[in-house]
Amino acid sequence: GPVLSREESLVIYPNPTLSKININKNVNAVIYNNLGDVIISQNNVSVLDVSKISPGAYILRIDYKGKIVYKKIIKK
Repeated sequence: GPVLSREESLVIYPNPTLSKININKNVNAVIYNNLGDVIISQNNVSVLDVSKISPGAYILRIDYKGKIVYKKIIKK
């Protein structure tokens, strides 16, 4: 599939996080738990509020201009 160029590279921080995940672009984002259940799904956002979800490891799926990136995130 398409590869992100350096100018388009995604920065996702902080990780681990206590309350928010910041992304340096507006993206469509889905957070899954380790069972594959959708926990959060938001379109055209650059900040995700994860303060209400349980501590643990999650998978963040980002769709940016049709390019899909998966990132493991830790909620403290």
